[in-house]
Amino acid sequence: MVETSSLSGDITNEGEANYYFASNYDPDNGPQVELNKYWQNGHQTLPIARFENFQDALNLESKLVDLKEDYGLETAVQASERHAVANGLLDPNREDSRLFTAGPPDPFKSLQQVEIEATNYTYDIVEQAQGTFELQSIKTWQRNGVYETQSLLLGDYDRSQDARNEQQTLLDLREQSGLQAEMREVERIAVENGSLMADRPDARLFTQGPPDTFTTQREIELESGMGYYFRAGSVVEHEPEIEAHSLNLVHVERNGSEFTLAQVEIMRVEAQDADYVTDAAQKFNHMLHEEGTGPSVAAATTWAREHGAEPSLDWQEVNIGQLDPRYPSLNFDKDVWRTPLLPSLDMDR
Repeated sequence: MVETSSLSGDITNEGEANYYFASNYDPDNGPQVELNKYWQNGHQTLPIARFENFQDALNLESKLVDLKEDYGLETAVQASERHAVANGLLDPNREDSRLFTAGPPDPFKSLQQVEIEATNYTYDIVEQAQGTFELQSIKTWQRNGVYETQSLLLGDYDRSQDARNEQQTLLDLREQSGLQAEMREVERIAVENGSLMADRPDARLFTQGPPDTFTTQREIELESGMGYYFRAGSVVEHEPEIEAHSLNLVHVERNGSEFTLAQVEIMRVEAQDADYVTDAAQKFNHMLHEEGTGPSVAAATTWAREHGAEPSLDWQEVNIGQLDPRYPSLNFDKDVWRTPLLPSLDMDR
């Protein structure tokens, strides 16, 4: 998305950068408008929009130049960021919230940086129809002047006071040890209570809004396994549902909010033997984190062959909805995944 190059000669004073909008003709994409950053020994370019004809590109460039002159650099840059996101040239949920990743620090904040600073993490206790009380972890952010939220179910409690005690324990943990420690505990509770998969391919706690400033335990696990993990579950098929379970090796690649997933089948068993491959997946994942990818894959292959199975050599592309039930619109599994209710009006602010 952002191109970087080095330039000879003095473009600006050392430690400073110049920013300007320009229209040009890209051989592969046609007329486009760019936001350019120049500094003493480098140059970085952010494509903003692409057009069918050059005049449309010139018109947008002129509007952005006027915006910069009338309202300042930050306003014009944020407007260009909106164009880049709307045109699919910039991921609004990218891991690095800056617009430019090289050169001197920028004297402006991107829209994503503003959103991250305004992101808040609270809790809500929602009374259920059956008389129990549901504790939810709430992420709140502001995008284009509109507040949005996402909820993560932590657990059900028989008494509201029990839920409040758990909530206070988490808030005290943030006060004492910071947001990172608090969210690790939130993750542990959600996994323990079955509202979050321990072996989820999307390692985040929250799948919406600006990127979170903390790292989950699951992200550490995937990173240590180079994006590989063992999954046991229903056979993922595009054909009619097959009553069988399998042990699979899954590879996850994430780019911003987009995922590329592929898997190979290690061994398939009848539905009544599902616990057997589930137990094996836990053991091989432990080995993966302790010994590395090569030894754990070799051990899983040997184990499968000892049971008379021949692991597949063909990687099968899968949709994240097939492996992570937090994406219900993409989920092909028949299992019902419980989704938290919307936050109540009196949630902890």
